[in-house]
Amino acid sequence: MPQPAPAPRPTRARAALVGPVVALAGVLSACGSAGTDAPEDAQLSEFCTTWEEQFDPEVDGVDDLAAWAEEMAEVGTPEGIDDDARQGFELTIDTAIEAAGSVEVAPGDHEEDSRLRAAFDDYRLEACREY
Repeated sequence: MPQPAPAPRPTRARAALVGPVVALAGVLSACGSAGTDAPEDAQLSEFCTTWEEQFDPEVDGVDDLAAWAEEMAEVGTPEGIDDDARQGFELTIDTAIEAAGSVEVAPGDHEEDSRLRAAFDDYRLEACREY
């Protein structure tokens, strides 16, 4: 039975566009990443305004995205975020940081990663509605 062809590696430009959507779960699930070490007691206003900084026109490319993600990791998430949303935050932040150093996609459960990121997006959209 023939094996399917491997997926092509994304280019640096593609990684900049995909940013936090790239699934790096295999690499990022290890302890000690920026996302997992992020505080869990951020002020909601700081969390929301820092999140929105990624849409600033000055944020351009993978390196700027990684710098934003490092800042977001310093801010962390507000208390009360549910476990799935927190894991989605961790994946998103770690992916953005890793994108600056490597554009290789690690093996992982892409369906689960997508579910966790969607949980984080749902949380963020609801929590930051006023900001």
